[in-house]
Amino acid sequence: MQPQESNISPAKHPNKLSIVFGITTLAFAGLAAFFGVNYFKQPAKTDTPQSTAVQGSIADEYAEIKGMMADVLSSIINGPVSNTQNYVRGSNGLAAKLDGMNAYTMTNFSLAARISSDNEEQDLATLKNRLTQKGFSAVGTLPTEGSAGPQIDGYKNDSNIVCGLYLETEFPTIDLKMEYINFECTKPSWNWIKDEEKAFLKDLEAAYFEKTGKYPTILGGQSGEIKDSAYSPYQTTWMGVGGAAGLFYRTSPQSKWQYFTATQSFLYCDEYNTDDLKKAYLGEECYERDNVTQSTVQL
Repeated sequence: MQPQESNISPAKHPNKLSIVFGITTLAFAGLAAFFGVNYFKQPAKTDTPQSTAVQGSIADEYAEIKGMMADVLSSIINGPVSNTQNYVRGSNGLAAKLDGMNAYTMTNFSLAARISSDNEEQDLATLKNRLTQKGFSAVGTLPTEGSAGPQIDGYKNDSNIVCGLYLETEFPTIDLKMEYINFECTKPSWNWIKDEEKAFLKDLEAAYFEKTGKYPTILGGQSGEIKDSAYSPYQTTWMGVGGAAGLFYRTSPQSKWQYFTATQSFLYCDEYNTDDLKKAYLGEECYERDNVTQSTVQL
């Protein structure tokens, strides 16, 4: 959630802007190792942090995105960049669409630059124009995994690179306001979803569409395993749908998934209002309408 605006003046910096690059990765539990802009203009060094995320088949993609970002950022850099720093990013990569899917899923990491500028709006517009000049097209707002998050303007090119630009405000102390532009880029394939996992997600988004008439904005993130119901052979599962848990069930392992609802808490018992729902969730906790009495789903 974005902090409320303050009358405190933004902190000033010695130069027009300072930029910090980094990698956000699930493997490092959200830790980001960040480098100065000159690093992006140099060949890879032997002491570059390594993980499975930057080795093997995606090494060329990593280098491609790294070079592209340095090129885009060069349009707003005046003189040497100072005040580079390391910091911790609490999120994973950007959301992107897998081929053949309508919902977004979260990638595991992205290359990132944090830009501190004396004129965020102007430099943000410059970056957007520069991306367009480089063959990117605007794709609208990229969703975030939680129920609240920054307004991320998304861009994508023919090489399937997805980038996001957004403003961020932080208050390190009660009397200090820091404003940044965040520039991140990733590939949809950087979530390492296996074919069977992708097929599972496609089945769930189809079930969601069948009931609601629209596709979920974002699907994935934390999820539960397939669970056998107390009433065999029914099964249930859940998958992150935006900021809530999307509940799905099927009447047997051979049947198609059906979407029930999305929730952030226990449901009322009377919401299990069909025979299939009662059988699928038999024995699950629920609450009566007095919001006090706890019960379980019954046939």
